[in-house]
Amino acid sequence: MFKVTIKFSFLYLIFFQWGCQSGNNTRVSDETARRIHDSIVERRIDSAYAAIRANCDSDMVHIVPMLTDSVLKGDSNFVSAYINARLTFTDSDKKVEKVVRQLQADCSANLLKETYKRAQILQRSTKQRHRQRGL
Repeated sequence: MFKVTIKFSFLYLIFFQWGCQSGNNTRVSDETARRIHDSIVERRIDSAYAAIRANCDSDMVHIVPMLTDSVLKGDSNFVSAYINARLTFTDSDKKVEKVVRQLQADCSANLLKETYKRAQILQRSTKQRHRQRGL
């Protein structure tokens, strides 16, 4: 019985020492962990910015003419429904979520601004055509 206890104690000490030493080697300081997290967040924000920018540019080319036509026809509900139907972004990291939502809001605001700007230009041009025909 004594031999079993000694062997068990010896193995217990070896595993205990090995377990304590392996934890020290894999620990990363708080500052290093924060830097790693910040670099990951920056990359995610950069990739989200590129994706939102590409999507917004595509919408400017393809969606704004449809929105402008609906405004000229008097159907502003289509415009508000399209802007409000855009997916909201949720993320576990609040910093990324805040930045992405701000980028999406900026894109939506630019789409609305461009839509109403084009509608106003088209309304002016049709009014000038009617004046020229009457003269």
